[in-house]
Amino acid sequence: ANPSFQYILFTNLDDLPAIGWKKVVMPDLQKSLNVNRTITQSRWAKFLPWKHNETLESCPVIFFTDGYTRPKNSYNVSALFRQAAKSIKAHEFGLAQYPKTGATIEQWGRYIVADRKDSKSNVRRTIKWMEKQDDYILRKNKQIVYLNRHIGIDPHNPNFQRLSQYFWDEYSKEEGTFRDQLLWAYAVDKFGAKPLNLNEIAGSKDTLFEKLVENMGYNGHYYVNKKGHQVVNISAT
Repeated sequence: ANPSFQYILFTNLDDLPAIGWKKVVMPDLQKSLNVNRTITQSRWAKFLPWKHNETLESCPVIFFTDGYTRPKNSYNVSALFRQAAKSIKAHEFGLAQYPKTGATIEQWGRYIVADRKDSKSNVRRTIKWMEKQDDYILRKNKQIVYLNRHIGIDPHNPNFQRLSQYFWDEYSKEEGTFRDQLLWAYAVDKFGAKPLNLNEIAGSKDTLFEKLVENMGYNGHYYVNKKGHQVVNISAT
């Protein structure tokens, strides 16, 4: 491990192996957040890590990665992360992501349903909520969708804190899709955040992260069956 970096794993599992990573076990987070979905709980560390005091105090910049990927094992990756971190610190919202070029929010919602990542009814409820927001209608089809498996943030940036809190206040109601891309794309556009492109600030494409395993997500990332009915329990028991 590089001593100038911290590798922090948030989990609710005491027995989860985390060789080389500092494991932060938060078994009661779901209760304290007053949420029912375990998936909602998992998004807390992605969008609100600035609320974890120890992380906030020790990390000027945070790079989030989903559990199936890891920082790339290459000779110059430390320099690339530092280069990206410097750009993130200078950004108005302290935010960098991978954009999904050419996809609108509603198109991405259809992809979620087609790929069985969530039900049509859940996605539709999120779209219906956004359609009630005047700024969504005015900007419809102009919002950029982002691949939220990797995010670079400045947790001290007040603009990012306001943006992520706005997102969380609606997302944590659990009234729509548990996929975070749709609501996050709307929130980013609403705040005019314009995230940096992680590929561009790191020098080239796919230089920061690599796959750790081939299978993504629980149950192969399928949450509904071919008829659109939920087949994976995503709620607390």
